[in-house]
Amino acid sequence: MELAIIIDPNSLTTLKTFLVLLLILLFSIVGYLLVRTDVFSTKLDPYRLIPSNSIWVYETNEPVKAWNELVSQPIWKDLAEIPALKRLETQLVRLDSLAGKSGVLERTWRGQRFLVSLHPIGKEEFDFLFAIAYEDERVPELISSLERHIGEGNGAKTRSYSGVILKEHKPELATRPITYGFYGKVLVASFTSFLVEDAIRSAKSDDMADFVAAYPGMFGEMEQPNGRNLLKTGSEGWGELLLGFSSRSGNSVVDDLANLPYGAVLEPAFQDGTVSFSGRLFDLRTGGPPMKPVSRPLDPDFFHFVTNRSAILRVMDRENVRLGSLPATRLGEVKSTVYSDLQRAFSEGSFLNDTAPWLIYMIMEQDGAANADRVLLVPLLETDQAWSGLTDFVQRANQDEAVPMERDAHLGREIYTIHTEQFPLHYYSGIFDGFSRTYVSQVDGFMVMASTLRGMKDYLDDLYNDNTWGKSLSKRSAIERFKGDVPFIQWVDMPKFYRQLIGGTSPGWSSLFQKYAPNFGTLSMLTVSLKSASTESGIQVDIDYGNKVAPSPSQPLLAQSGSVNFNFPLVYGPKPLRNFTDRSLEHLVQDERHTIYLIGPDGNLVFSRQLANPIRGEVFQIDYFKNEKLQFVFACSEGIYGFDRLGNLLPKYPLRLPENTKIAHFNLVDYDGNKEYRYFVANEMGDLYLLDKEGKVLEGWNPKRTTGPLADKPAHYRVPGLGDLMVSLHNNGNLEIFNRRGESRLGQSIRLGNGVTTSIGVTDLGGSASQLVTVNDAGEVVGVNFKGELTYRSQLFRPDRETRFHIVNNQERDDFLIVLHEFNKVSVLNAKESPLFEHAILSDDLLFQWFSFGYEKEVFVIVDRIQEFVYLLDLNGKLLSKKPMEGGGLISITYAAARNEYLIATAYQNQLREYRLPL
Repeated sequence: MELAIIIDPNSLTTLKTFLVLLLILLFSIVGYLLVRTDVFSTKLDPYRLIPSNSIWVYETNEPVKAWNELVSQPIWKDLAEIPALKRLETQLVRLDSLAGKSGVLERTWRGQRFLVSLHPIGKEEFDFLFAIAYEDERVPELISSLERHIGEGNGAKTRSYSGVILKEHKPELATRPITYGFYGKVLVASFTSFLVEDAIRSAKSDDMADFVAAYPGMFGEMEQPNGRNLLKTGSEGWGELLLGFSSRSGNSVVDDLANLPYGAVLEPAFQDGTVSFSGRLFDLRTGGPPMKPVSRPLDPDFFHFVTNRSAILRVMDRENVRLGSLPATRLGEVKSTVYSDLQRAFSEGSFLNDTAPWLIYMIMEQDGAANADRVLLVPLLETDQAWSGLTDFVQRANQDEAVPMERDAHLGREIYTIHTEQFPLHYYSGIFDGFSRTYVSQVDGFMVMASTLRGMKDYLDDLYNDNTWGKSLSKRSAIERFKGDVPFIQWVDMPKFYRQLIGGTSPGWSSLFQKYAPNFGTLSMLTVSLKSASTESGIQVDIDYGNKVAPSPSQPLLAQSGSVNFNFPLVYGPKPLRNFTDRSLEHLVQDERHTIYLIGPDGNLVFSRQLANPIRGEVFQIDYFKNEKLQFVFACSEGIYGFDRLGNLLPKYPLRLPENTKIAHFNLVDYDGNKEYRYFVANEMGDLYLLDKEGKVLEGWNPKRTTGPLADKPAHYRVPGLGDLMVSLHNNGNLEIFNRRGESRLGQSIRLGNGVTTSIGVTDLGGSASQLVTVNDAGEVVGVNFKGELTYRSQLFRPDRETRFHIVNNQERDDFLIVLHEFNKVSVLNAKESPLFEHAILSDDLLFQWFSFGYEKEVFVIVDRIQEFVYLLDLNGKLLSKKPMEGGGLISITYAAARNEYLIATAYQNQLREYRLPL
């Protein structure tokens, strides 16, 4: 059977008619939908013209109002002196004038979507791109009006790029022409022409990603302006910005940011003395919050353990550190072998297991060294258990690496050395770099890790002297704003960080920061905090400025705050001593009749005692009974005296040398910081004695005969790899080095010259490359390592035979200056013999002191004993007070962090005088 299909011609005509009607209806519906959805309209999202390499995009609907708000802030007065910003302000005023003033610019721009984005345009250069989307013809009319006012003879050029007409014009005071054009209903402009071209390509090409495609999570409903000013930015863009600033390729901070795919939408705000940016933080991979909420808030008492030397302070939640969700992740620097070794070492537990869920990281101010010191604080839950675990780990690690156990002590705190390379970096999986070695101690419930031994001792000194954020008035606002439940917060002390900024930026940017340091100097603190909840994460950036209040030129900086009169002239002191009951400062002095006086902070007499002879050398505070109650010890020619703060002699004191030998020099030694004190003593012939705190002369030192009288007090040094060494420098130019048993390391003395009449300094104290340095009477700087090898000789310039040379140690004796005293001036050099300053003074009898409390807190003291004047200078040679103080002997200076001032005490005739010098 066959099936036949027969089509009627009339039916075919009907079918064609039906299909035509169907197509007409379909095109009508599609056309209606296209019109309704603006597909063929000229309206365009201006973000389509922002290339994906934008560092940030600022969006506002009222640009003139936003600009006026900015320039009305006090901070603008300082920043506007920078030429680039000054030119910008002048050009906008000129633009307003050409537009006819009367609010034309404000009315034109108001309600438009005004975008400003920042882009890299070269290795160290950046420029802005402007994209303004408009609804009506006010914007094109304004541009046409401006073009008419400018006129045709101004050198303006017109060209076409990818079908878009672009115009170029060089405004007054501008260094480059501005390129602008219209694409759809968006005005796009930049002083860098290829940024405009990139914007057009971004809008036209599907292959070139725009800012929305790069950061889609930042364009949700809550991230729309709705009348607000918004700053949208991503961590990768800030990495590009810092890369342009940086003087070093492979900058780890740039890598940090590139490894964190974060985006933020921020809303700026101005408050009294603060510019703030607050908003939401996004994980661009998931669109959700990038961090976990913290498990337990951090008590703000930790600020009492943050030294005022800190240029950068970070507080981080340990769980988010473990997850790698915080900034400062150095995954590229983690060595798999070291990481694996630590994982095996801690497979059954770690001395850092019993810790609170917080890590506190400090990067210190830079004092000219290549790298700033780092200190990491780890709050402990079980202090004794953690410390015992630490010592076990150090012993195992040293055995594995075949290095000796290294221990030191400072202010009664034991310090251990971990030789494992970058220990904190590897233990915390990529956090906390800068620890080639790690020096560990513990203080009041915190494990302390420092990158250098000097950095550790500086930190412990600051805690002892209350030189901390918790005691500082300048940090009070930062502390009050602190919320203990944020997983990450970083403070940048801008005055302290500025030197690192200059040293770490490229030459072009460095010169800019140096030239306009006074303008940028108005910035005091930068704070970045990240907060997290279960559903979203937030970010807050605060820039504090204008906190420094300069005294009026007529106001004297140095002010006398008190004085105490005595019956007879003072010949020793004032020596500052710490009252262990309330940590107040007291002063010990001695008059010409050998009576000693301890004077309290209010000028009250604590006690006085009559002695037979003058004090020789320094006065030391000790904890004789190991009960946290302090006593003080010193030497006179006939013996060693020890008193408690009420004037009672310690048991068996004064201590005498055998055969009543006269004491010439006296020093205190505490090998392991365990308060088992030793007294290192030299007699007038140069023989050395080592006594315990009860006066027993130790074996090998009864006495140790030497080659002659000493030029400086004998000293103890602990040197990695060599242990404890005892050193004496002699007037005849000999240097001798012994071990703790009194055995000479070389079997003979080391000849440094024909004579030495100054002190000895040490470089890299506590480091394996430590050297002893002095200047002999011929003006040669001589260096010797602790193996007894002469490593350095350098002849200083000697204008005449009467020039005298001095090594001037700071109060901690961990750094020194070199001083040349000529008949009419003093020249001061640093330890590397680089000139610091010269000071004209005509006197044959001068004393020198140097007090160092951190970067830009340095005081060099010159005492003219003939005229009885005391001069205070910084290390640039600038006098800190217009008039010298009166005094004829060594003075005392301490730094009071709470008031940011120096406390100075002098002895003048029969008066103890106290002064305050604000910084």
